[in-house]
Amino acid sequence: MRITRPTTRKLFAGVTLTALSGVAIFGGVFAWRTADSARGAAIVGQNVFQIAYQPVCDGVGPAPADPDTGEAIPCLTLIGYNGNTTKVGEGYGKNTGDFDLSVVGGRVAIRQVISPVSPAAAVDDLDADLVAPDLRSCTVDDFAGDVRLANPGEVIPPGGEGGKFGASLKVSESAPRDCQGSVVVYRVTIVAENPDPSTDPALSVR
Repeated sequence: MRITRPTTRKLFAGVTLTALSGVAIFGGVFAWRTADSARGAAIVGQNVFQIAYQPVCDGVGPAPADPDTGEAIPCLTLIGYNGNTTKVGEGYGKNTGDFDLSVVGGRVAIRQVISPVSPAAAVDDLDADLVAPDLRSCTVDDFAGDVRLANPGEVIPPGGEGGKFGASLKVSESAPRDCQGSVVVYRVTIVAENPDPSTDPALSVR
């Protein structure tokens, strides 16, 4: 059996290939690095949304007090009769915050029903053939509110205005006669939120 011994040239070539393969695997180990840093600070912005609301003022009666603040509400809207829905006001939103806002909904909450000082004639005073006995008292459950947005999804930029809406009240079909002459105090709430950053270029990385 003949044993072939590597020559010096072959041995050097083998060692060189092994060394090069090590460089390929561990490339960058011997690289020189440098770096620098800087300090920064950020403040989280705020959402600030206000509405301008103009009620319809075509009713006559004493100004009720807001049950939450005690302030007088000088404007009354005439609503009724049973089953009717009446527009009671309209408005729009103001974005005084730091980010885009989009109006996404709203609601009208019935806060209080104030009975009249001089209620309608009692059932006993009327012909029983014309009016069925209905002695139940009027409550907040005899009314319902609704908000309709003019442009759902409209984006309001900081410092801008938009999100027009209308508010309405409905008298229940089964509201008792005791509701006649009552004053209904309501509160309109409009909800706005930040648009999805993935669909709003203004909120993407700058």
